[in-house]
Amino acid sequence: MWLKPAEVLHRVSSLNTYLQSTFVIQCRGGICGDICRKGVCVCDPSRLSASSLIEVDVCFTTSIMDKQYERDTFNKAKVELHVHLDGAFKLSTILDVAKRRGLIQPDTAENEFREECTMCKPSSLTEFLSKFEKYMHIIAGDREAVKRVAYEFVETKAKEGVVYVEVRYSPHLLANSGVEPIPWNQKQGDLTPDEVVRLVNQGLKEGEAAFGIKARSILCCMRHMPNWSMEVIEMCKKYRNDGVVAIDLAGDESLNCEANSGHRKAYEEAVRSGIHRTVHAGEAGSSQCSEGGCRSPESRKDWTWLSHNR
Repeated sequence: MWLKPAEVLHRVSSLNTYLQSTFVIQCRGGICGDICRKGVCVCDPSRLSASSLIEVDVCFTTSIMDKQYERDTFNKAKVELHVHLDGAFKLSTILDVAKRRGLIQPDTAENEFREECTMCKPSSLTEFLSKFEKYMHIIAGDREAVKRVAYEFVETKAKEGVVYVEVRYSPHLLANSGVEPIPWNQKQGDLTPDEVVRLVNQGLKEGEAAFGIKARSILCCMRHMPNWSMEVIEMCKKYRNDGVVAIDLAGDESLNCEANSGHRKAYEEAVRSGIHRTVHAGEAGSSQCSEGGCRSPESRKDWTWLSHNR
């Protein structure tokens, strides 16, 4: 778009008023002489004559306004319905707990540990989920840590402007007792899946009181562990009036997409008991993978499908 300097100054003034920040016009063509850089320059319109024409980089101005719009949108109250607790631990907390429990060297740097837990390039769901093996054993089995990560999760969501959140997790993957097999190569301990749910509920409630938002939880069945699923639905029923709002089916679809009676029975019981149901679908295959977990038509009634491959 070509504008005269006076028009540019007017538009810059208007944008500065809106953005309340310094705004720079980019123009092309080398008309600014000594400050031109390879045909693209950043100029002060007041230095140009009234008859000059400036080609304003519309994309540049639009991107500035888009960023302001994004900030305005981010600052509005939000609802978040799909977030995993075990994928939202603070790195500083993981390191703190690991050092307290003597699971890593005291001098381990945060950036070094971050690299181990971060996906640096696109890959498979299986590769992504393998990152959990780097840190889950640090939090799992530790009462103080389990409650702490739930509390800090609410703090984080409050800072993001979230006013209502439903966070999902597998109680069995945070336990070290009453679960077969014990996950993450942990030694036998005394923290059961049921107590994990109780500790997470406590952490969420304390976070609600401290940060003024509402947090609820969803308990996950794991696709590769159908023998856990009936225990999951029983915990959903037990804690339905204490913050637990639904059951979920999660995990690596590439490991097992076949019909499994353990998941199916759990979801049929959820229907009978009035427990809300969600299912991950299409993350590592077709949506038929979700049906493989719970094939009963009755158990699929009123599901929320969490498809990542639409």
